[in-house]
Amino acid sequence: MPSGVDPRSLPGVVVDDREAELKGAWKGGTTKKKYIGYSYRYASGNSDATATYTVKVKEAGRYVGGVRTAPFDNRSTSAPVEVQWNGKTLLNRVIYQGSEEGEFAPVGTIEVQSGETVKVIVSCKDTKGIVHLDAVQLLREDESP
Repeated sequence: MPSGVDPRSLPGVVVDDREAELKGAWKGGTTKKKYIGYSYRYASGNSDATATYTVKVKEAGRYVGGVRTAPFDNRSTSAPVEVQWNGKTLLNRVIYQGSEEGEFAPVGTIEVQSGETVKVIVSCKDTKGIVHLDAVQLLREDESP
């Protein structure tokens, strides 16, 4: 059983940081127990640390992609997150400073086909503050709050 929030209890497709391909120096943390799965990770801003999540989409549709935030003032307010699917790329900057409850900060909306693979790449390049790594979520647009 996960020590934090069970990813299976959340709507949409949720991938925990333990499943991401990591490069560079990421540290682990378990503060506040609002993280997804077993822990979260973080890396210094403006470092070479990256994380790539691979998400397999079972059902075609429009999805809102999001990354999990953290309730810490030292988290980045402008970290690059790239979403790749079907030869397309969406790049956005994310505010990682979230509420005490934690939420998924939206990266953007994409349209995917059944069985398609989506990559979500979190980067620390050209950032100020710590980049938080906990989970990504693809939520069907019609299920989005």
